[in-house]
Amino acid sequence: MNRACSEITGFSELLQRFQRNISILGRSQRTFENYSRHVAAMALHFGILPTEL
Repeated sequence: MNRACSEITGFSELLQRFQRNISILGRSQRTFENYSRHVAAMALHFGILPTEL
């Protein structure tokens, strides 16, 4: 996730918004970590934010 935050413009902000939503929904921190890891891998693979795909 750190690599995606540094290499993909806007990824940090995307993660912050997602973490806030996960918290509001009452999901666990582990859910956030697992989802974020996969989203970061996808962002690094394509070189852009997943919301732009």
